[in-house]
Amino acid sequence: MKKITVFILALSLALSLCACSKASRIPSLAEIAENGAEWGGEKIRQVQGCTLADLEKAWGEANGELPGEYAYFWKVDDTTSVNVYYHRNAEIEHITVTSADDQQEPVPVTPDFQPAQMSLAQVGGSSFDLSEENARAIQQILDAGSWVPDATDCASDYMLTFDDRTIYYHSDCGTFNEQLEQSDQSLRLSDAERETVNRIIQAVIPHDLIPNAPIEISDVFQMEHKMGSCRGESMNTVYEEYRASPIDKGLLCLEHGEITTPYFCYPVNAEPIGFEGCIMYCFLPEYGEMVFACNPESCADQNVYPLAANFEDFIRLILACGTANPVEQIVWMDKSKFEEHMANEEKVLTDEQKAAVQQLQRELDLLPMEDPFEYVKAIQKDFDGSKVQYSDDYFEVTGIENPKGTATPDQPLFEFEPVTIEVHKNSGAEKP
Repeated sequence: MKKITVFILALSLALSLCACSKASRIPSLAEIAENGAEWGGEKIRQVQGCTLADLEKAWGEANGELPGEYAYFWKVDDTTSVNVYYHRNAEIEHITVTSADDQQEPVPVTPDFQPAQMSLAQVGGSSFDLSEENARAIQQILDAGSWVPDATDCASDYMLTFDDRTIYYHSDCGTFNEQLEQSDQSLRLSDAERETVNRIIQAVIPHDLIPNAPIEISDVFQMEHKMGSCRGESMNTVYEEYRASPIDKGLLCLEHGEITTPYFCYPVNAEPIGFEGCIMYCFLPEYGEMVFACNPESCADQNVYPLAANFEDFIRLILACGTANPVEQIVWMDKSKFEEHMANEEKVLTDEQKAAVQQLQRELDLLPMEDPFEYVKAIQKDFDGSKVQYSDDYFEVTGIENPKGTATPDQPLFEFEPVTIEVHKNSGAEKP
């Protein structure tokens, strides 16, 4: 009969956030083995405020990980193990000491943490399921945070849904707002937590195909919601920062310039972003912040097509693909062709181009798009191009009927002056 004595050496969940100043504050594993249960009580306070890294400095690398991802164990001897459970920020939550008459692996006190199935969406937009890893990271932040009564007045641009809960989030100030049955509550994140959540959002959501309409959050929280930013930043700011950057835009296949040769497919009101030969990347006023490609030599059955919902996403696509070229090519490719194209692009990218992309990422502080191919395909699926303002040349070249009608009435291609032919019979002529 195995005799197992488990000493629960609980630490307060409200431990100081400051780390141990010296690893020497932590008792040695030998001391724990020698004193056993007597090590509890006041002595456990010696590790108050310490982190997992502090324990590793004092005890060395852990012997293994307990089932679940937030606990490790150190073997003191053949019959004793010290088990450490910790928060997501590596601060110690509690410690147990497990001893037995013979060798036995430590038994975790708490069950494995299984995150809820979560979905994330822009307010008013399509939802995307989170991976188990991302769901775990967000749920740990929500569970460990200090929620306060009542909702905040800041705007929310994303919503998180799980376990019949809907929580709104504002990415700029890092605030969650939730309506409860009896009241509201809010959670303000630390800078590090906000960066974690925003990084997940940027990696998961390809943003919506069109700018989202504002949602009246007063229907949910009795407060007005409007799309915006606590810092007053906007998509125009990203574009202005890009334009002001000294980076050679040609290295990104976005040579700066104006329309000097109005190819037949260039919309009459296009606002150029840059050029790759005859390919123009631009904004079209009818579609807001969307970024388009206009290619008179397109391999697809269309010459004008969207690439990104906004300029920020367009830059993230370039960061993922190296230049704008692979992004523009997606319109006619399947996944295998795109992957093959990307492999070839990687071989031909110059050091200058790679350096330009790295500089662009540093200056704009953006992350590469996680799945460029799926993002662009989603943007282009069922796109309504009826508002594109083509010139008359476009309809003449393509043969597509001009919805505005022809500029001049139909005329014959060639016009001849009238010709009169007269036939005369000579009655007095002799037969040969």
